[in-house]
Amino acid sequence: MPVLFIVVWIIVVIVHGIFWGSMAQSAADRKGLGPNWFLCGFFLGPIGYLVAKVQDDRFPKTYTSPEVKARVRYKPSYEQQRNNPQAAIQNNFWTCSCGRVNASYITTCACGKMREEIPLPEKEEKKEKADEGQELKNFALIRELKSLLDDGIITEAEFDAKKKQLLGLDDPVVK
Repeated sequence: MPVLFIVVWIIVVIVHGIFWGSMAQSAADRKGLGPNWFLCGFFLGPIGYLVAKVQDDRFPKTYTSPEVKARVRYKPSYEQQRNNPQAAIQNNFWTCSCGRVNASYITTCACGKMREEIPLPEKEEKKEKADEGQELKNFALIRELKSLLDDGIITEAEFDAKKKQLLGLDDPVVK
């Protein structure tokens, strides 16, 4: 009888530790804290969870005073991320629409939005680069048309109409 009681007690303690460890790690992930909060919750139970829950966010929204910046050890990549969206892509951070900066391993922001729901600025940049490339192609076509005009192959009216169409100044009118 005492052996069975001890085995059941050990299983209950392990399940209790796994539950509170998972709760503490989940709370720490939402706040951007480190990966060792599972052990805190496992060994301390609900106290470990509460400690993780009351911790300040790892990525605070504003630290404006120089005194606070001097006391808080700032990693340059966090500050770069706040000021430069391009640094987020380089440093594997993502910014939620609420303004919170999250590490790459965090999939859900503290506000509740998931990383997949937030459009990446990287895609917008590729679209802008594609637009710039098309614009350069249009300028090259205008140069070719100008040489055709100089050679007398096309008329001035045809050149002007095509130039306006390529520059987007005038929509071609179908007659």
